[in-house]
Amino acid sequence: MEALRHKANPYPLEHWLRSFSDGKALPEETSFYGYIPIRLVALIEDSIRDEYSHIIDDKRYRKNLTEVIAKNIPLNVEILSILQDDVISIGEYFSYSLSCNGIENIINNLSKLLGCNFRDELTSKLGDSTSFVFEVISKIFEERHVLCHESSIEPDYDKKTIISYIHAVFLLLNAIRDIVQDKLYPKVPQTTADMISETIAEYDAVDKELTEIIQMIKDNDTEGMIVEMGCLDFIENWKRYRDDRAENDSKSFEGGSMQPIIYLGSKVTTTKWLIKELQSTYKYVLRSINK
Repeated sequence: MEALRHKANPYPLEHWLRSFSDGKALPEETSFYGYIPIRLVALIEDSIRDEYSHIIDDKRYRKNLTEVIAKNIPLNVEILSILQDDVISIGEYFSYSLSCNGIENIINNLSKLLGCNFRDELTSKLGDSTSFVFEVISKIFEERHVLCHESSIEPDYDKKTIISYIHAVFLLLNAIRDIVQDKLYPKVPQTTADMISETIAEYDAVDKELTEIIQMIKDNDTEGMIVEMGCLDFIENWKRYRDDRAENDSKSFEGGSMQPIIYLGSKVTTTKWLIKELQSTYKYVLRSINK
């Protein structure tokens, strides 16, 4: 299911990029055009760090992390505790230690993390658009540097330039996402029916895990304090919240083949959040059971 969510929702502003890539939905207000390189670089950095995180969290590739991180990254007791309790993942933490200073820097990091020649794979994926993407992305990073460090004068961009910038970013992020997707999840289901089946199976598994954890907490409540204080009474309300959140997350896909996948995927994510929260809150209870 992680593979499906990675494929279906590769980065937070995909719909923004998709709707603007042909120029039809560009707004008329001039505020949108100001500092567009800064906005796009921020989007690129956010998206690439998401890819870094996915790769690092895959144990097959985590060993490559030493090739790209600085040797003096701070790891104090508080950070170690946060990582141990799964408040954030190892990938989420270390992804912000990796730079995204231009397309060459990104390619170099991804090559080391994945242990491959990422430039060749990216060039193959982009095909005839390679020169256009490399040239425009390099220009966006250069202009962002000038705006942030050398000039405070707001540049004047026309629609044609902005469309080319957005289109290049869209092509780059989609290509990188697809390559990482293929590396991390080579057996991801391709048909909608297979995707739905896998999503249903994952939801059933995490929902069963949640039920078992709740039961274990209750069974080990030897003094009856947890039940008596109503510490788990919120579960039924939480389940309604889980359904409502899934409805909201999948609303924009209503009527499409991806709707059930996004709906169940949302429920999987929300269920995993509660599992982590219960495991953290009742970790001593659960540890005593596992001894």
